[in-house]
Amino acid sequence: MWRPDGTGIGTLSGHSGTVMAVAVSPDGTWLASGGDDGTVRLWHPDGRTIRVLKGRVGKVYAVAVGPDGTWLAAGGTAGIVRLWGTDGREQHKLVGHESYVRDIALSPDGRWLASCGDDSSVRLWSREGAELRVLNGHTDMVREVVISPDGGEVISVGDDHTVRFWRGRDATAAEGTEVRGVVTDIAIDPTGSWLATTSHGETIRLWDAGGKVRGTLEAGTDWITSVAISSDATWLAAAGADSVVYVLGVDGTAQAALLGHDDDTWVYAIAISPDDDWLVSAGQDSTVRLWRPDGTALACLTQHSGGVPCLSISPDGSWFASGDGHAVIRLWDHEGTERHVLRGHRAYVNAVRISPDGTWLASASRDDTIRLWGADGAELAVIEGHGDSVNDVAISPDGRMIASCSEDRTIRLWSRETLDCVSALRTESSLDRITWFPSGDRIAVGGRLGPYVFDLLE
Repeated sequence: MWRPDGTGIGTLSGHSGTVMAVAVSPDGTWLASGGDDGTVRLWHPDGRTIRVLKGRVGKVYAVAVGPDGTWLAAGGTAGIVRLWGTDGREQHKLVGHESYVRDIALSPDGRWLASCGDDSSVRLWSREGAELRVLNGHTDMVREVVISPDGGEVISVGDDHTVRFWRGRDATAAEGTEVRGVVTDIAIDPTGSWLATTSHGETIRLWDAGGKVRGTLEAGTDWITSVAISSDATWLAAAGADSVVYVLGVDGTAQAALLGHDDDTWVYAIAISPDDDWLVSAGQDSTVRLWRPDGTALACLTQHSGGVPCLSISPDGSWFASGDGHAVIRLWDHEGTERHVLRGHRAYVNAVRISPDGTWLASASRDDTIRLWGADGAELAVIEGHGDSVNDVAISPDGRMIASCSEDRTIRLWSRETLDCVSALRTESSLDRITWFPSGDRIAVGGRLGPYVFDLLE
């Protein structure tokens, strides 16, 4: 258990296997946990066990506590949702799912609940155990379900890469609306007034800074992994699964197709120089390629081994960095001459970012760390704190803060001076991309549930 500032409070021990779910009572006086040992355990915050509920739902994947704190719900591999009183007595057995139950959400008034699972359905139930509705629409496992604070909407997230919104307790299958959820990349225009996101599809979405969609662009590939916006905000570059880098006007006009990466390979990353005179791409074919925006090839760099998923260009455009799947980072001058080779990470490098003054850079890796390096290649620091792969890292415009996002579902802010974690926020899903607005007071984050924009308080 933790305090919001990251201070550890204690560890609750008792499960004999992986703990899959935790829920805290509304008044904070007790909590429930479920695990793959098939038990649901009720605890005092000081670590004392209140009660152990056994053998009712298989491996337990979901636990939720009623809003009045007198009952709880749990579900798992048996495909059944069971309701218990806090005295340990079973109240109702909810039968309907045809496979594992993955998540449970309770309405704010406690009169109904929602469950979801491997059978691709979301099911609504009364508090008394009656099945109210079956919401069909997902085409793959449904991993998460949430009920809005006013009870007016049910929101579900599936492995079909969609987020679906349904109208509360009275929802019918026809009333579900679909939003493509997975965000693979985010780029913000230099003024901070709009941003672009990409996803598992051929559409680039353009958003205003308030989070409203202002338009869409179609690229030529059906799975876009990367997008970058020019410094004058009149064009952008995007790439993905078909080995081509597409240059588009912000009005959607096709301007160029950059051909050179090996056929049938992915382009993972794109960056545009500050003067918009050249751009760099990197991909699955282990190459880094320099281009003019009109498609003229300038250089092909082949020193990497393994795919190259990340790039960053210095603010003055004189050098850039690339990171690869074999844990190596390479620094280059703007013509493609290799300057330094950085070794220190123990796993795949997910991201590299060069500081605003161009004197240092940060990298993020599947080894769960962030590393800081000098522009001369010297390792400056190792930052630890995430509990899983660090998927992206960003540096504030003034260079004083570092932001990171992770597979552990957290966003963390770090002091560049002290390397301390000064703030942490947990979200509903793993996070893949993070970037800072030019104003320095907002960040944009993308993951399986789509894009988030957060205001930062002093």
